[in-house]
Amino acid sequence: MGNASAAREKANMYKELEEKLGEKLDEVTSYYSMAREGLEGWHDSLANGPGEAQGKIVTDFINKEAVWKGEYEGILSAMKNTMITLVLRKTEAGQLKTYWEMQAEIEEMKERNANVGF
Repeated sequence: MGNASAAREKANMYKELEEKLGEKLDEVTSYYSMAREGLEGWHDSLANGPGEAQGKIVTDFINKEAVWKGEYEGILSAMKNTMITLVLRKTEAGQLKTYWEMQAEIEEMKERNANVGF
């Protein structure tokens, strides 16, 4: 059972990796959603807050708010990239798990056939 059990071990390793990556993806997705909703809420309240006010204070506020929005959008973009990377790694782990499960099945079939005398 040498080759089959080694393939099973690898399949199990990738299964665990796939599960852990799935958990991390769920965690990052949750953080991303909370951050996006919170930051967009702040942006909306700040951008719509000055109302009809005029002058330099409003102009300065609008300029600073635009910089802040660009910064938080960069953070959200980085979080989204992390989520994409996690999805890719989770998919790769799932594919490797499937590959090693198939290898284990092949090795087990060979071993059964060898024991039967074919």
